[in-house]
Amino acid sequence: MTAFTDYITANLDRLDLGTFAITRAHAAHHPEVFDVRRNYETIRDRVAASHGAQPQVGEELAQISRLTGGYAIPDDACMTLEGTYRMLQEAHRLYEAEGGAGTGTESAADADAVRVQ
Repeated sequence: MTAFTDYITANLDRLDLGTFAITRAHAAHHPEVFDVRRNYETIRDRVAASHGAQPQVGEELAQISRLTGGYAIPDDACMTLEGTYRMLQEAHRLYEAEGGAGTGTESAADADAVRVQ
């Protein structure tokens, strides 16, 4: 297993619940959470199918980074959204640290999760 797959597997329940919950709580003001959820589901499914090997999920992680403005936490975010984005950011950092490549975005490790309007 890789650190990335270990991280996703260890946080699977929290990420499943978090990405689902933010679609319910924040969709009215942040419709991008639906795309975050869809990309996460693809990542989750590829990790499960990889049987511990590094799956190819760079595009999905890059898309989440783009959708969230580099994992920026909106001012009106609840703790669930903040925690979910931070976990996804950490997963992205681990993926890139293991040689996984994003596509056309700044490194998740360099993206500060800051409060935005």
